[in-house]
Amino acid sequence: MQSQTNSPESRYKKSFGEMSCAPEAFLMEQTGQNAFSNELPIITSAGCMCSQNMAVLGVNGLEKLTSRIEELLSHHEELQAINEELLEANIELQKTNEELNRTTSDLESRNRELLRLASNYADLHNCDRIGTIIVDHHLLIRVFNPTCAQLLHLLPQDLGRPAEHLTRNLTNQTELLNDMRLVLQNGVPIIRETGNYKGSCFLAHFTPLPSRTGQVEAVVIHFSDLSERKRDELKFEYLAHHDPLTKILNRFSLDQRLAQSLEQAKRDGNQLAVLFIDLDRFKAINDSLGHHIGDLLLVEVAARLADTVRGSDVVARLGGDEFVVVLPHIQSVIDPAYLANKILHTLSRPYLLDGHELHNTPSIGISVFPHDGQTVEELLKSADTAMYHAKSRGRNNYQFFMQEMHTIARERLLLEHDLRLAIERNEFILHFHPQIDLASGLVVGVKAMLRWQHPVRGIITPDRFLSIADASGLILRIDNLSLEMACRQLAAWTAESLPRIRIAVKLSAKQFRQKTLPEKVAAIVSKAGVDPSLLELEITEYSTMGNPDETIRQLDRLSKIGLQLAMDNFGAGYSSLGHVKHFPVNRLIIDRSFVKDIETNSGDAAIAAATILLAHSLGKQVTAKGIETEAQLAFFSRQKCDVGQGYHFSRPLPADKAAHFIRHNPARSFVE
Repeated sequence: MQSQTNSPESRYKKSFGEMSCAPEAFLMEQTGQNAFSNELPIITSAGCMCSQNMAVLGVNGLEKLTSRIEELLSHHEELQAINEELLEANIELQKTNEELNRTTSDLESRNRELLRLASNYADLHNCDRIGTIIVDHHLLIRVFNPTCAQLLHLLPQDLGRPAEHLTRNLTNQTELLNDMRLVLQNGVPIIRETGNYKGSCFLAHFTPLPSRTGQVEAVVIHFSDLSERKRDELKFEYLAHHDPLTKILNRFSLDQRLAQSLEQAKRDGNQLAVLFIDLDRFKAINDSLGHHIGDLLLVEVAARLADTVRGSDVVARLGGDEFVVVLPHIQSVIDPAYLANKILHTLSRPYLLDGHELHNTPSIGISVFPHDGQTVEELLKSADTAMYHAKSRGRNNYQFFMQEMHTIARERLLLEHDLRLAIERNEFILHFHPQIDLASGLVVGVKAMLRWQHPVRGIITPDRFLSIADASGLILRIDNLSLEMACRQLAAWTAESLPRIRIAVKLSAKQFRQKTLPEKVAAIVSKAGVDPSLLELEITEYSTMGNPDETIRQLDRLSKIGLQLAMDNFGAGYSSLGHVKHFPVNRLIIDRSFVKDIETNSGDAAIAAATILLAHSLGKQVTAKGIETEAQLAFFSRQKCDVGQGYHFSRPLPADKAAHFIRHNPARSFVE
């Protein structure tokens, strides 16, 4: 085997070097068939020049030429290195381009998949109640509907932007973004409440959006506007704890607050007080003036109570005309007594309600922890019992609870029970109070007065049971019974050829406001077979208050039956005289409150005289009730009053004694 230095290639290189004057080291590095392909022309040319001009150049010139050739070769090596780097960079660029092509293809595939999946939500996209948005696995916004844009204030240019643009106007941005990531990671739906800084509230449903392969590709978020529902919830929460009419606390909240105060008082060893407040004669106002005026009165009472108590006290409405005030901490019974006096004064001031000036008073019962009860129920019951005792003492006052009041309360319950049985057993009778014509002294009528003939208690007068009947809803049945019995008695007296007299029956305000009253009265009169002109219906002034047009229509319908109509307690109410002149009544009845002190009270005397003058100028008669003395009789005789009624003439009598009185009462004139 030949050595490398003696090979044909090496000998060739050496000969070529001698001919071209090229450096031996350079020639030995060239290999392969193209070893000199690029440099050969240059080197050959340089060698020829070297051979031909060696004699001319000399040694120095030759060295310079050799140095120049070496510089060229060095530059060639640098270019070759750069070329190799460019080739490597080109290979990397081709690889990167291939990767980008694959990524683009994948994104296009994913986009087609998202669009396919989003098409399943086309209905929600067009929904005007639910905002829908799709966020891909890169947390980029891909799709949202107009409702979502409106709810979250999104713009068209937000498509393709990060999800931060979705949550930028929401209060809990970080939690929402974390929810998106969790759904993408775990594929489990999430529900979260959120809201914006303007106070709107939304419910966000995060739902995974899988591809055909089951991989979670995106998150679908449905936004429901909860603002209206939240407002409703707040409203319901308010209504659950407040009375809708008066806006103060209701019974539910009262029980809660009183229970809390009671527990605190037990822990601290303190006293607390409960004031039970009931409006006097509220039902008369409500029935006569209508529920609208009654409601206005309740609202005003609640406002006055709230202004009267301390900030730490509790004011609530139980229902109807019943209110409760709780004093969570008192030093002594002087505290609730002082507040009760303030309430009496405050609630007794006149009320101007929708053009009506009303006067009303409260009755107040007071219970104190720990003496009058240990629980909410016991304290309220004790205060309620004390309130009824205050009413029995004349109203417009307050009473502290005493143990013996329980006996009174039980008595009231028993009486109500017996009253229901009395209606079924027909235990009622009528007594008749004679009415005397002051010009002739003859009996011209009687006032039918109801009595309860109790099988054990004996005769019970209306002042003991009518308030119970009204509160228990039995008053209408009792009113109808009174009217039926009066007509039957009138028929009996007519059959006995008793002198023709009127029988007056008083209607409650509730009965007068019944739209079917004229038909019922007509049926009762027809069934009894009596002359309707001998039946006089007394309507209280309270009954006519309220809607004057409706009052006139009701009176007209009763008048067409042929009945006599009288306005009772005239002057004691607050009806307008402008309305009275239009009421088709035959008689005004002066209230006994103007009669009892007429001898000493010039005001009462002036009112009574003016009433008589007014009635006569309107073509109506006048009856003065409650005449008990000769002086009272003399006054009304001088004023030319038409009829008198009172103990001065006779007490109310049973039917047989009344008939005897009618037949034998001597005729004599009381008019001077």
